[in-house]
Amino acid sequence: MTVKHYMKLKFLDDEWEEFTTHCGFTDDEIEILPYLKRGWYGVDIAAELNISHSTFKRRKKSIEDRIAKYLIKAG
Repeated sequence: MTVKHYMKLKFLDDEWEEFTTHCGFTDDEIEILPYLKRGWYGVDIAAELNISHSTFKRRKKSIEDRIAKYLIKAG
C-alpha cells in the first residue's frame, strides 16, 4: 500500500484525529488536509489558502513523509 492510498483510507477513518496526532502534523500541514480530503488540486488549494504552489507542494511532501514514517513505526 502506498502512502497516497493510505492517506485516502485514513481520510475516511473515524480515527483521523488520533492518526494526525500520531503523525505530528504541523498547523500548516493540517490546514491543507481538508482540501486534500475533498480531492482539490494543488493549484486550487494554494490559491484558496493564498500560498505559492511550491509551498503547497512542500507541505504535501512533508505530510507524505510523516505518513511514511508512521507506517514504518506501525509495522
